[in-house]
Amino acid sequence: QYMESKVVKGTGKIDYDLAKDYIRDVESKTGLKLHKNQIEQLKAALREHKYEKMTPLETLKHRNKFNSVKNKLISEWEEKTGQTWPRYTEEVYDKKGRVARDIGQPYDAHHIIENNFGGPHEWWNIHPAKFPDEHQAGIHGKGSPSNKLFPRR
Repeated sequence: QYMESKVVKGTGKIDYDLAKDYIRDVESKTGLKLHKNQIEQLKAALREHKYEKMTPLETLKHRNKFNSVKNKLISEWEEKTGQTWPRYTEEVYDKKGRVARDIGQPYDAHHIIENNFGGPHEWWNIHPAKFPDEHQAGIHGKGSPSNKLFPRR
C-alpha cells in the first residue's frame, strides 16, 4: 500500500524502506492517510522517472507554475479521494507575528515528490499540511525522512 520506489540520486538504486518511512511520516504528521489511488500514481511516477534536485531558478519557475494550478489541483484531490481539503479555522502567525494564513484558507499543499525535485503538479502528488507545524517544521523538519529522500544540498 505504501510507495515502494525512490531512486537514490546518483546510484540508480531504490530505497524502499526510506520511501515507506517518508509516507508514514507525512501521514502521522498531518493526521491524514494518503489515498490508495494516490499511492498507485506515486509508485508509477517514481518507477518511470528519476527526480533530481533543480537549480533555485528552475525551482522558482516550477513553484510559480504550481501556484497557478494549486486551487484546481486541490479540487481534483477532493474529487478523486472523496475527502475535504482542510482549511484553517483560526489565523496562523509567522515568527514575526504577521498573519501568515487566514481563516478559511486551505492548508498548504505539500508536494509529496518535492517541488525542488521537479515533483509533478498533479492531484496525486499533493497532501494537505498545516503551516508551520505539520509542514515546514514537521514534514520538512530536521532529521525527517523527507530530508533524506530529497536532500536540500
